[in-house]
Amino acid sequence: MSIQPNLGIQGPSQGPSSSAGQSNFSEQKNSTLHKMLPPELIRKILHQRVLSAWDQARILKVCKLWADPNLSIKPTKPGLQVFGPKVWKEYLGLEIEGEIPPPPKDIVEKAKAFRERLKGKEEAPSCTLVFIPKGLTANQLIELIKKPINGHETKLGNIWPEIVSEYGGKENEESYWFLMSNDVIEGSRDMNYREQKKLVENKTNGECGLPAYLEALAGCALHHVINGEHLLGRERWTFTRCQDQKSIFCRPIVVGGGEGELNVCSDNTFYPDDNFGVVARRKFCASS
Repeated sequence: MSIQPNLGIQGPSQGPSSSAGQSNFSEQKNSTLHKMLPPELIRKILHQRVLSAWDQARILKVCKLWADPNLSIKPTKPGLQVFGPKVWKEYLGLEIEGEIPPPPKDIVEKAKAFRERLKGKEEAPSCTLVFIPKGLTANQLIELIKKPINGHETKLGNIWPEIVSEYGGKENEESYWFLMSNDVIEGSRDMNYREQKKLVENKTNGECGLPAYLEALAGCALHHVINGEHLLGRERWTFTRCQDQKSIFCRPIVVGGGEGELNVCSDNTFYPDDNFGVVARRKFCASS
């Protein structure tokens, strides 16, 4: 007689209906399956087909680890675009490896608050939620946007080789999400680096700062690949200063629109000072 392995899942009684059998089944049906299988395998099983928003909500109520972080976020309010893990694969052919952190909780509300804090005399700027994969480098991203598998090719303008040499090969240490304004903050032009940092901190109560070089590059590059538009504009060449500095001159790296669709240089260039503003960026940790 063959012995069947005990998987901890009891089937329905084969004999006459009994309250004892039904009780055992009720007690055991939810007790062990989720413990036997890793969350990533359960996610793959659950998301083999397209799920409705109602089904997704039910899954989240059972276990947040079962939610698919690749699912598109469909904001109910205007002013927010999302570049998640699926964008990297669909447009650039980049396979995301390792665990993918879920999007920030209540992101639509957080984006609305983010925009309102940055509002000046004019309308509040729109913003973008961007996923940055672990292991990504700036050099890799620059090569990917030249020949995307979908979307718009990006023509490079002024890319300083010193910046490529110093920062281009540094791998991103962890996957995460960040929120970035789609335009420089009103009033940030003609300010120096320290004044811009203080402006961002004051407007956002210390929640936001300047973008890292890789973040500014990703936000601008993905926007152009997907939408065919220059994020910071070319009618008036506009750059955002970044946290990172080029060590030779100890000057901030700037990213933006100039001679080509994308430019990476330093702010000690021949461009006028009013070309250099700053976008605000908020980075989200896994528990955000």
